[in-house]
Amino acid sequence: MLKSCIYEGSIRHRRFLPVKNEFRYRLFLIYLDLSELKRVFALHPLWSCDRPNIAWFRREDHFGDPQVPYQNGRRLFDASLDVERREVTRRYLGRVLVQYPLMTVKVVAMIYWQAVRLKLKGAPFYPHPRKRPAASERRL
Repeated sequence: MLKSCIYEGSIRHRRFLPVKNEFRYRLFLIYLDLSELKRVFALHPLWSCDRPNIAWFRREDHFGDPQVPYQNGRRLFDASLDVERREVTRRYLGRVLVQYPLMTVKVVAMIYWQAVRLKLKGAPFYPHPRKRPAASERRL
């Protein structure tokens, strides 16, 4: 039996400040034992770890773990994840591709949809730290 598995469930985000906003989406996640990569992705022809595919695990895409933002002890945001463990099988690998088609596209679209909702509610926009002007370039 593989240590790797599929988790299916939903994710919920709630923003409290400066404007309230909440959403929930169904999703799946794969827990991968890195020593099993080739075995897991050999189970289904639409999954791979060494070539482009419908579902392609690229090692260079996985390099960080964001932290929940807190400011002055006030709760600004929370997120929850409610999932159930599934065994990695050919059946489940195929099923999640059908049940969650184009999941990456959906996630990106939902991020922008939530950004529009927050903008309409009057939430301020904060650029990515790498895209902010240097302190010497900011107006005082």
